[in-house]
Amino acid sequence: MGKTILHGGRVYRNGCTVPTSVGISEGRIVGVGQREDLRSMLGGDVKEVDMEGTCLLPGFVEGHCHLVSLGHHLETVDLQGCESIQQLQKRLRDRAQMEPPGTWILGRGWDQDFFADRRYPTAVDLDVATEKHPVLLHRNCGWVACANTFALQEAGLATEDAEADHEHIERDAQGNPTGLVREKAINTILEAVPQTTREDRRGYLQRAVDHCLSRGITSAHTNDHEDSLWALASLYREVCGPGGRGFRAYLDVPYDFLHDAEQLGVITGSGDEWVRLGATKLYADGSLGARSAALSRDYADDAGNRGRLVTPPTELQRRVERAQRLGMQVALHAIGDRGLDSAMDALEAADHIAPRPDPRHRLVHCQITREDQFSRLAQGSHVAAIQPIFVRTDMRWATERIGEELARTSYAWRRMLQEGIVCAGGSDAPVEPIAPALGIWAAVTRTDDAGHPADGWMPEQKVSIREAIQMFTHDSAYAEFSEGEKGCIRRGALADLACLDRDPTAVDPEELADVQVVETWVGGRPAYSKR
Repeated sequence: MGKTILHGGRVYRNGCTVPTSVGISEGRIVGVGQREDLRSMLGGDVKEVDMEGTCLLPGFVEGHCHLVSLGHHLETVDLQGCESIQQLQKRLRDRAQMEPPGTWILGRGWDQDFFADRRYPTAVDLDVATEKHPVLLHRNCGWVACANTFALQEAGLATEDAEADHEHIERDAQGNPTGLVREKAINTILEAVPQTTREDRRGYLQRAVDHCLSRGITSAHTNDHEDSLWALASLYREVCGPGGRGFRAYLDVPYDFLHDAEQLGVITGSGDEWVRLGATKLYADGSLGARSAALSRDYADDAGNRGRLVTPPTELQRRVERAQRLGMQVALHAIGDRGLDSAMDALEAADHIAPRPDPRHRLVHCQITREDQFSRLAQGSHVAAIQPIFVRTDMRWATERIGEELARTSYAWRRMLQEGIVCAGGSDAPVEPIAPALGIWAAVTRTDDAGHPADGWMPEQKVSIREAIQMFTHDSAYAEFSEGEKGCIRRGALADLACLDRDPTAVDPEELADVQVVETWVGGRPAYSKR
C-alpha cells in the first residue's frame, strides 16, 4: 500500500469539522494536520488527493443489518413507500410481466399502516395482480407476509385442514387461509421456494457490500446464516477480504453454531481486520409491527394481547450463560419492554453465575422502554443497538399501538444518552434502507419524509447532529470492541473514510437526509467514487 495525503477539504474530528489534511500509509492514518507537515512525515513518493472542498468523516459502521438478505432484497420487488394495496398490486404486476409463469416472485417492504384503509393485503389482492406466479411479499418488519393462492397451494397451506401452526395463519370465517401468514407459516412457504445456492448468496453479498460502500459504510455488524460457522465465515472472507471487495464485517453467530465455535476454539473477536466473529444472536420477543413484541401491558389497539416471548425466560438465561462461558458477546433481539426485561434478566443472571470483564452485550432494537428500565440498562453497561430510521414510519402508528404513556418513553435515544448508554446506530436493512445519512437525519429531526410533525415526534428525544454521527461511527465501533480502530479519524486508526458532498454539521437538520457520499475509502484505498 502506498502513501497518500488527502487535502483541500474539511475533516470531522472531536464533534466538529476543521480545514486540515489526513496522511495515510499502509492502510492506516499516520497523521492529521498541515499538508506540508504530513509530506515531511511520509517522505517521498506520496500521492496527494484534492478533496475539492468536500467533508471527510470516519467510514460509517452499520450497527445491525442482514447483508445477504439485503443483497437478495435488492433483486426482489421493493414495496417500501406503497401507499395503497393498488400500488402494491401495480409493482407486483410489473414484475410478473417480466418473469416466466411459475417463477416465484418475492418482495418486501409493505406496511398496512401506510394504506388509507390500513387493511392487510390478502391472497385475493395478490391473485388480481398475477395468478401465474407463486408470490410471497413480506411486510417491512419481516415477521408478517402475504402469499397468493398459488404460493399457498405450493406450500400445502391452501385448504381449511392444512397442517400448520394455527397461530401463524390467518383464516376467514370458514376456516380458509386469507393469505396473511406469520413466523412459522412464513418458513413453511419459504421451504417451497427454490433454495438459493452458495453462488447466489455470494452474489447477493457482493451487491449488498457495493451498496454499503456507495453509502459511505466501510464496516457492518451483520446477521446471516449458512450451513455452518465455517461456511459463513468463508463466504464473507471471499467477498469482503483483501482479494474481494475490501469491506469489514462483524458476523453475528447463530446460536446453533456455538458448538462449531467451541470445537474450532474461536470466540467473539476471532478473525482478522476484514472479517471477525461477533456476537451470538438470540431472540427475546417478536416485532411491534406484527404485535408480537412482548409488552408489560395489553396492546392499546389489541385488547388481551401482550405479544410473546419467543424464547422462554429460563431457556434464554441458559443460552446467554452458555455464550458467556464460551467467551462470546451476545446480541439479544428485544423490542417490547417485557422482552427487554427478559433480556436483561438473562444477562444479569449470566453475569452473576459466570462473570466476565467488559462483555459489551448488545440489546438489539431496545425500542419500547419504560422509565424504570434506563438506569438498569446503564448499570449493566449494555450497548443499545438502535435503528433511528424506524421512527420516520413507526410514528404513524406507535402511539395508537402501545398507548400514550409508553410511547413517551420509547424510541428514547436522548434519554439513553443522558444515562450514559452507548447507542450503536444501524438500519436493520433490509427492513429499512441502509443509509447512515437517513439514520442521522431521523435521530436529529424525528420527522417523516414530508417533515411532519414540524417539531418532531416526541421532540424531547431528539439528539444533536454530533451525537447522531457518533452513533454511526464511534459507538458502533465500540459495540464490536474496535473503538480507536474504526469510527474515528486519528493517528493509528484504519484509513476507512467517507467523503461527503457537504459538511453535515453546517446544514439545516432537514437537509441531512440529502447529504451524498462522493467517495469511500477502505484501508487507504478508494472503494467507491461518484466523481
